[in-house]
This record gives sequence, structure tokens and C-alpha cells, in this order.
Amino acid sequence: MGDLHLNGVVFGEDRPYSSSPPSPPLPVLNPDPSVVMEEAWSAAEETTAEILRRIQPTLAADRRRREVVDYVQRLIRFGARCEVTEDEVFPLYMGARKQ
Repeated sequence: MGDLHLNGVVFGEDRPYSSSPPSPPLPVLNPDPSVVMEEAWSAAEETTAEILRRIQPTLAADRRRREVVDYVQRLIRFGARCEVTEDEVFPLYMGARKQ
């Protein structure tokens, strides 16, 4: 039987093989912290601090969050006839209580 050629890859009898040279290995996504350069740690810490400064909750954001929580609780209470409280860890699975 003939081989199937698809997008530069040849599919033969046993397994696919590429007609081009193999790609270089991908970089490690989670390197050992001891090999990360000090400058990289400093840059990451500065960026993290800036993000935290920007996302500090405001009274308006907290009020809006409360409105969303109340709305979702009403949807569940009247749509699914269940009650969900904000402090439950898994409110939609384990924390739902029949009324």
C-alpha cells in the first residue's frame, strides 16, 4: 500500500514520520527556582506588586460583587429551588441545600 502525505508528514505502515528535521526541544515551563536569575525574580516581583496595587478592591467593586452574588443566589433559589450561601466551598455541587 502507498504512504499518505499530509502537511509534510508521511503516514506509513507503522507510525507517522516527518520529512523535515526534528524540532528543537521546548523550554522548561517550570524551571527549578534555584536556576532563575536574580533579575528575573526582581522583575516578576515588581510586576506582581504592580498588579496587586491595581486590583485593590474599591467600595464600588465590592458593592457590584455583592449584587452579582445576590443575583446568582436568587437565580439558583427560584430556578433550581435550592439555597446557596456565599461561604460554602462548593456551592453548586456540595453546598446546595433543598428548601
